[in-house]
Amino acid sequence: MKTQKFYGRGSEEEIGKYYAGLYRTEKKFQDVIVSLAKENRWLHYHTYDSRRSVAGFPDLVLVREGRILFRELKVGKNKMSLYQKEWAKAIREASGDFDVWRPEMMEEIIGELTSVPF
Repeated sequence: MKTQKFYGRGSEEEIGKYYAGLYRTEKKFQDVIVSLAKENRWLHYHTYDSRRSVAGFPDLVLVREGRILFRELKVGKNKMSLYQKEWAKAIREASGDFDVWRPEMMEEIIGELTSVPF
């Protein structure tokens, strides 16, 4: 599943709306992110059934060449829970790279996952 950049002539808002329309469910959005990560040699981890896991742990952990990314995925108007915010704070305090990714950020996500490591 190749992910292509949006090459239309539009504002950031228009581009964001384009991607938001493509990935209306978190599952679909996550599938695209995981596919892109695999294409770019990232190891990835996702808890398959979070009902038996610690509440709030990020959706994805991505590792490649000395980098580890903790990413929470959200679509639509979904917001982080208190447990997710607690994990985000703890990861950042430990100098971890935590962020929330939304479909509207797809151009930025593609750039981050395809960039040459620093």
